[in-house]
Amino acid sequence: MKYLTLSIPGFSNIDSEKINLTPVPLLPKGVPTGGLSGTGTDAIRVFIELTLVIAILVALYFIAKGGLEMIMSEGQKEKLQIGRKRTMYAILGLIVIFLSFTAINMIGAFFGYDFLCLLLQPASDCL
Repeated sequence: MKYLTLSIPGFSNIDSEKINLTPVPLLPKGVPTGGLSGTGTDAIRVFIELTLVIAILVALYFIAKGGLEMIMSEGQKEKLQIGRKRTMYAILGLIVIFLSFTAINMIGAFFGYDFLCLLLQPASDCL
């Protein structure tokens, strides 16, 4: 096996076998490192994904319910207003959900972690 060598003037007799290239730990022994690797990050990711999916489904349910209330109002202005408000607030809720989705992605990008990887990609790409 061949090695790549670098010649530095004045340092031609360096024996690479005698140089200790092991990294020196910066923390004392016994200090935990690694953060939430493994199950912690998976639990956070699953919680965020489930919350977003459930919120979207609830908002879609209320849009459909508001639309049906407007159809079933039979010309009564009070029932029509109730259905219109329900639909309007459900659409506003969807906008808030998508803004929170964007905020989660921005926070993840800031910290260098993709919180919603499994939602958008296969699990093998998230590792």
